[in-house]
Amino acid sequence: MPVSAAHSAASERVLESAHFINKNSSDVFVPEAGVQQAAHEIIKRMKSTGYSTEEWKKHELTPNTADAAAIEWIFVVDTLNFSFWSDRTNKNEQYT
Repeated sequence: MPVSAAHSAASERVLESAHFINKNSSDVFVPEAGVQQAAHEIIKRMKSTGYSTEEWKKHELTPNTADAAAIEWIFVVDTLNFSFWSDRTNKNEQYT
């Protein structure tokens, strides 16, 4: 399977899973307005700093190959990164 087809299939599975979790979980909620706001902010900052996917590829933690292992690595790193985010200021209320 070509890399682009594998990537597309993997992306589709991720989107389907995220959609299912968002619709069916009582503990997870993804506010659409927040997603849109984050996307606009990311695009704005990428344009203002000249950051691109080419720059991203230069980072030492970015996989050098485009295969299933790379997709799994990116998923794990993104999951770990996300799990430590908290907007709560009270340290007793911060949790992952």
